[in-house]
Amino acid sequence: MKIQTHIHGAVGVIVLKNGDLNLLSIAFIQELNAALSHFEWNQTIHVIIITSYAKVFCAGADLTELLNETPHKPDFINNWQYLSTVQKPVIACVMGTCFGGGLELALMCDLITASDNAQFAFPEVKLGLLPGGGGTQRIHQRIGASRAAELLFTGDPVHANKAYEWGLVNYVFSKGTCFDETLTLAQKIAGHLGDATSAIKRVMINAHDHTFSQNIRNERIAFYKRLFSKTGSDGIRTFFSKKNPLTK
Repeated sequence: MKIQTHIHGAVGVIVLKNGDLNLLSIAFIQELNAALSHFEWNQTIHVIIITSYAKVFCAGADLTELLNETPHKPDFINNWQYLSTVQKPVIACVMGTCFGGGLELALMCDLITASDNAQFAFPEVKLGLLPGGGGTQRIHQRIGASRAAELLFTGDPVHANKAYEWGLVNYVFSKGTCFDETLTLAQKIAGHLGDATSAIKRVMINAHDHTFSQNIRNERIAFYKRLFSKTGSDGIRTFFSKKNPLTK
């Protein structure tokens, strides 16, 4: 087994366990996708965490498999993209090295938390290659053109604190508490009423495929759907039932 899963209340945790480097082999991605699918269809799970307890979160693609690729084989990278379509919030909890395809995997998640010893890089350029799993696009969207160019052109690692300054990661925690802090964050998100977070996620995913004006319309449709649902109306009534709700 290259993947382990466990559940903490409404949070599903996926632990990467593909050797010391957690290389993205074809078999590894198949197991990861199966775990993601299981949690996505489990209605008791509201948030997913992807992490590794090893020194390496993920060192990228399995280069031995890349050497066996030919132009006539099916596009194996397409299977890596399933994570980007998951319609529940996903948090990457990075405690260690996160390079190449591993960084692409983290960028497909909605939030990234990091231990203070974590480091991030796109070293593909040092092999005469470039990211092929959406890395050039997602890193640009996340941290802007200038910082993205620095990562992509140099191939050098960026440590957790600088990654936080650049906006690459959302939180930096100490190595010993990183997973527990990430779990607390996930449980906070999972505690919101109904599937509001999933509705937000769906609107965000669809935003990549439409114009701004269409995205505004899609957001409004999603808003009214939630407003007219029992969960939405109950949430508003609960808000007004609290004492001095605007000051709490």
